[in-house]
Amino acid sequence: METPARATANIAVVDDDPLVSLLMNRVLTRAGYTVTVYQSGEQLLDALDTTDYGAVCLDMSLPGLNGLQVLTRAVALKPALRVILFSAAADDALQDACSAGAFAVVSKAGSWDDLREAVARALATP
Repeated sequence: METPARATANIAVVDDDPLVSLLMNRVLTRAGYTVTVYQSGEQLLDALDTTDYGAVCLDMSLPGLNGLQVLTRAVALKPALRVILFSAAADDALQDACSAGAFAVVSKAGSWDDLREAVARALATP
């Protein structure tokens, strides 16, 4: 049974790779979330002024501002925002990301279940 938080949760996906964005959008939409896709960190930061997200799935390697820079600015704007970094090198990124305020780091080499689980945990955390 779907929980009310899941049914109304807005999730932002930030990735400059159109295929990864498409797949993440599909996986999260099928899990019952409303998904908005951004191709850059700057687009997300602009949107945070007017849009609330239950969680943000953020690629670590972005053109312009990288994932850690976007994370730092996003959390400064919205301290309660749950940001899940999505990285090809999750182990290497973990310490820096957690220090910067990331809720979780998910490896791109992992399964889609890892992403869904991280989003569900982020939404369940008060």
